[in-house]
Amino acid sequence: MANPTARSPIGVNGSTKQLGSWEVSDATNSGPVTLADVSAATKILVVADVDSARGAALNCAFQSTHRIDNALIVGAGPGEWLVLAPAGQTPTVIEALPGDIGRGDLVDVTHGGTLLRLTGNDAVAVMSRMCAINVGLDAFADGSAFRSSFARLVCDVARDDVNGVPSYLIHADRSSGQYLFDSIMAVGETFGIRVTGYPVAGL
Repeated sequence: MANPTARSPIGVNGSTKQLGSWEVSDATNSGPVTLADVSAATKILVVADVDSARGAALNCAFQSTHRIDNALIVGAGPGEWLVLAPAGQTPTVIEALPGDIGRGDLVDVTHGGTLLRLTGNDAVAVMSRMCAINVGLDAFADGSAFRSSFARLVCDVARDDVNGVPSYLIHADRSSGQYLFDSIMAVGETFGIRVTGYPVAGL
């Protein structure tokens, strides 16, 4: 019996490819701003007391990010960290997490969340039209994060530049995925936004 194929909540227009158990977009578009559906990425929520040894071991302050190996730790909320990594890496990421992280502190939200990557020199202009947070390049520097209203949804947003180009990871509940994607595309139309596929780098 073949393993089931996992799919993002966001519909794909165009060709697809298989990434482990996931079906993802194979688009290779470029432009002044691009939007990629990276919902196949590993997503693990870590919950621990802010002042605990477990929380301190993650070395990631609230509203900031920190990288360990190929994973990005996002200080999503007080006592909450969202760990993001390439698709299919859940066991590897859990094993690599520093400190005494007990199983009760971890929730695998890979299939329950939508994750988008918005990239480009005009990405900040798109972001600015979708939330009340000041996301200017100086005010919201690379490595910053917030949880707030974005496109009328509660989203976790992290700035994670790619080769020096402004880039943002936007995480929301799976049920809101298509709406979030369509909202960003609508705002980005003015800036020539293009849809691109799952990145070769893996996130």
